Amino acid sequence: MQAGLRLLGPVEVLGPDGARRAGGPKERCLLTVLGVHAGRVVAEDRLVEALWDGHPPRSAAKTLQNYVLRLRRVLAGSGAGRIVTRPPGYLLDATASDAALAESLIADGRRALERGAPAAALEVLDRALALWRGPSLHEFADREFARSEAARLDELRASAAEDRIAAVLALGRHHEAVAALEVLVAEQPLRERRWTQLMLALYRDGRQAEALEAYRRLRAVLATQLGVDPGPEARRLEAAVLAHDEALLALPRPARRGRSAPCVGRDRELAVLLRRVAAAADGDGGVVLVRGEPGIGKTRLLAELGAAAAARGATVLSGRCPEGGALPFHPFAEALRPRLDGPGAPTGELGTGLAPLAPGRAPE
Repeated sequence: MQAGLRLLGPVEVLGPDGARRAGGPKERCLLTVLGVHAGRVVAEDRLVEALWDGHPPRSAAKTLQNYVLRLRRVLAGSGAGRIVTRPPGYLLDATASDAALAESLIADGRRALERGAPAAALEVLDRALALWRGPSLHEFADREFARSEAARLDELRASAAEDRIAAVLALGRHHEAVAALEVLVAEQPLRERRWTQLMLALYRDGRQAEALEAYRRLRAVLATQLGVDPGPEARRLEAAVLAHDEALLALPRPARRGRSAPCVGRDRELAVLLRRVAAAADGDGGVVLVRGEPGIGKTRLLAELGAAAAARGATVLSGRCPEGGALPFHPFAEALRPRLDGPGAPTGELGTGLAPLAPGRAPE
């Protein structure tokens, strides 16, 4: 980032000559309020409330104008943006911010993980995490106006750190992952994903006993601090470690966000589905229903099936029913529509029957 507002740590203005602090505490507070609401008008009364924490002096309106003037001088020539007077208050027209850049990079990193490119994901996520210079909105994170945004940005940082570990694990760098994860679980011991990643890294590093000890540590932390047991994914992973499940040693394509371990405990179901794929390839098609309670792992199982089928040369299509209802046969239409335009599109009677689903035409 060449110029812009820095929110991921002490709030600063970054210009061609480097970072500048915005004067005294009141000017920095004003910059933080405007930065949190960048691109939106913040009313004068809200700014007064934030600057004086509910106890403004009689001269608050005039003093606010002076702070705005000083802040405009800080921003002048920095290329980071400008403060615009717009009733009923002021608006920060910022050119960029490290928070927006971090969000963009993290989204890129997650997409790289999903498409099976962990090296690219690691490089992008490292760039994103390097933008943090401390707790988000550092000086004013506990103020009411900043609390929710600071928490959101810090959660983004925490989850990105876990995505980075997912990339490291996918690259087979288990020993490195263990060292990083010991730091991460010490920082935030209630985040179960970090513990399951640590268990997996230890097991892949040939340290089964330590992987089981990590599970016991997690169970103790949750029992002591929250009075609850580890979640189903951690319990499944413990069972897989005890059983020396060979799937744990594989280096699968990185899972989607929120999945920290391989698809364990579903070997039988996956084998049944793969037999149906083989039968379909021999001309014996059919329909298979996968059902179960929400969160039990149906989507993950089908993702594994799709990857395995594609590796065998099958064409894999997918469609979803959106929440809140959909048109009849919506998932089939969504799955088929990309195949109904261009080379390989069905012809003859089948093509005529499917024509209403073609791109640009809604099913009747």
